[in-house]
Amino acid sequence: MQDTPQTKAADPARQVRIGIDAGYVDLRVDGQLLLVEVVGAAGVAQVREALATGRQAGWLGAAMPTLVDLSQFSGNVDWGELHTISRMADWPPTDGRSLPVAYVSDATLFALLMKLVQVFFPWARHRAFSRRDWALDWLREQCSAPQAGHA
Repeated sequence: MQDTPQTKAADPARQVRIGIDAGYVDLRVDGQLLLVEVVGAAGVAQVREALATGRQAGWLGAAMPTLVDLSQFSGNVDWGELHTISRMADWPPTDGRSLPVAYVSDATLFALLMKLVQVFFPWARHRAFSRRDWALDWLREQCSAPQAGHA
């Protein structure tokens, strides 16, 4: 993942990398945030595998605010795999709130793809950013601010 001045060494017990240097998925939990970085030609199946690994190990909880960093992604989106991820048990929040999900991407086309992602994850608030630090700031703000109707 890209280093920022605020980045600390991740707890190796709460992270997983699936893939090879040419294409991989890094997934880790940092506080209350789930951070997913998709690099190169990594596929959505690798994202699903990383999520399943974290859940089976017990360190990846459901309904976590999430950053999906696609700024170095050069692969294709497998919509069937994305649908499978959306059906994994207990992703939606159980208290009626919407879950913030921030995406980092340089691709202009991604704004159009977000419309399709919203179909698979209708219980989330999706927002695209061109910079990782802006996405993290937004997520942290969403985590600390009470939502209307949910004090």
